[in-house]
Amino acid sequence: MDDWNQKIRRIVEQRQLCGYMNDTKWNELRRALSFHDRVHGIAIEWMKIRPRYLKHRGKLIPPELVDASTEFEGILDKYHIPYEEQNGTYCIYGYR
Repeated sequence: MDDWNQKIRRIVEQRQLCGYMNDTKWNELRRALSFHDRVHGIAIEWMKIRPRYLKHRGKLIPPELVDASTEFEGILDKYHIPYEEQNGTYCIYGYR
């Protein structure tokens, strides 16, 4: 794990990136969105999310496309997570 952290630090320094999100913020986002058990925020440079899902309506009826942008923005605002939105796609930066 130490080698991994050193590699990440080298990349951050070489590319002159600065931290936008810390592990606490990534974990708050992960819990709010019910992601996998563990997200290593230090390794995430950026993440793009389009908060949409297909809602099952029955065997013979095609699923409904549901836009969850309002709920997603509420989560981001609640946890003070910085983001940029463009055409329904949200970009969250770990480093920039």
